[in-house]
Amino acid sequence: MRAKVMNLLVRLRDELDLSYVFISHDVAMVRQISDDVGVMYLGKVVEIGPWKPALDEPLHPYTHGLRGAVPVPDPSVAQPISATVVGEVPNPADPPSGCTFHPRCPLREDVCVAQVPPLTDAGTPHPVACHVAQREGGRMPLLLAESRAEPAR
Repeated sequence: MRAKVMNLLVRLRDELDLSYVFISHDVAMVRQISDDVGVMYLGKVVEIGPWKPALDEPLHPYTHGLRGAVPVPDPSVAQPISATVVGEVPNPADPPSGCTFHPRCPLREDVCVAQVPPLTDAGTPHPVACHVAQREGGRMPLLLAESRAEPAR
């Protein structure tokens, strides 16, 4: 049933030249229906851009975690070890200082706790709100794959 609904939405979008605001945690569904994506954490956009680069080569650690949570649909293929998002979601009514993702981020630095990162594409392939991604010019997948840091508790 889900596939039928998604196919109907795609067909209507194409035939009637429609635009949708589609909200989901299901990255596979987002890929099927979207041209562009905006990834939000605690109500703030942390990454935005065309779906392919934003989801295939995410810049923000939260986007990387969402992508890593999607299982590979082939049982003969080993599931990738990914930087999944760990820890508790902070209270949205009392968000953490600086980057709201920093308590759960394996790459957090002192600047992440102190300053809210701007959503910008300065030095990155598409806009991202992450101090580390901006400093590293968007080379986040490698950094995340190498990171073994535990998030703050």
